[in-house]
Amino acid sequence: MPSYSVREILSWVPLTKAVEVVKGGIPSVLPQEFFTLEEKVSGHTARMIEYKGTRKTSRITNYGSVARSMERVELGSRDIVLLSTREQIPFRDELVFILRNWEQYTPQQHFAMREIAFQGEQMRLRMENLEIAATLSSLVYGKIYFDSDGNLLPDNVGASLVVDQGVPSTNFLAASTLGGLWSNTTTNIVDQITTIKKKAIQASGYPLKYAIYGQDAAKHMAVNESLRYFWARHQDHNDSYLDSGVIPKKFLGLTWVPAYEAFYEDATGVVRELFPTDRVVFTPEITEATWAFYRGSELVPTTLGMFGGAEQALNSFVEVFGRGRYARVYDNPVQIVDIAFDHFLPRMKVPNAYFVLDIDS
Repeated sequence: MPSYSVREILSWVPLTKAVEVVKGGIPSVLPQEFFTLEEKVSGHTARMIEYKGTRKTSRITNYGSVARSMERVELGSRDIVLLSTREQIPFRDELVFILRNWEQYTPQQHFAMREIAFQGEQMRLRMENLEIAATLSSLVYGKIYFDSDGNLLPDNVGASLVVDQGVPSTNFLAASTLGGLWSNTTTNIVDQITTIKKKAIQASGYPLKYAIYGQDAAKHMAVNESLRYFWARHQDHNDSYLDSGVIPKKFLGLTWVPAYEAFYEDATGVVRELFPTDRVVFTPEITEATWAFYRGSELVPTTLGMFGGAEQALNSFVEVFGRGRYARVYDNPVQIVDIAFDHFLPRMKVPNAYFVLDIDS
């Protein structure tokens, strides 16, 4: 049986490794780039420098003439505040007694380690769930909504805190303004998608890559007249569609990502769907130019007990990015508290490169 020291149990543990090897929580339906394209930020705030690339052409002049003056490119900045969560749970009294007399409780060491690991895993899952749900909310609404107690909301009803990505209102489109509802079999869906692609290039210069869709999109496309001849000519795509019940992954020049399985459980235990059935979200390729998943940091204690002086106290902390976990000993009453935290923000670096289509309105 392996032997563990109290220091090994109570010292801080970064949770990054557990994210890589343990599956669980709510469905993560998005491509991994939305979460793995990380940028580290010390603390919980950052400043982004922004500028608009020119769309104008140079003016012609006579050969050998004086150069014409051109306008200077203006640089702007935006301060960003990351989302932070911190939760704690006290160790059960039985565990405190085992840890206090560690060598005398050798048979119980394995049990203690398993329970501590289990509680930590539940903390990690809650935080991972928040990251997934917040990212989907950003894509669907361009915003993330929270109530006054810090609970994530599935929409803006009852929201007291709104994290706005800055997506222009003109990027939220209704199918009826582009030629007709997708539920109408005669609507030219191909033409609508082509129009949105053109809008994306004109608005930001970034071509669209992903179409993230809800449940109704595939149903409408299956019976659409403008796609009927495509299914007939491309039997391989037709078979793929019929076998899986989803839109072919590579279709109409886009990568299609089903998101109808996305959900989370709210504070009252009610299951909330994260992706509306009538929505399609169009995004550019997820690169360092268009997206970032910011990981903030905080200082975490590495030593239990009192310090010999200020220098020793300052040197007893380590900077941990993203998720982390550590234990503290308190008195009145005596207890050991397991503390976990997460500082993050899914960020659309180019908000006007993202488009949201309501296919049923």
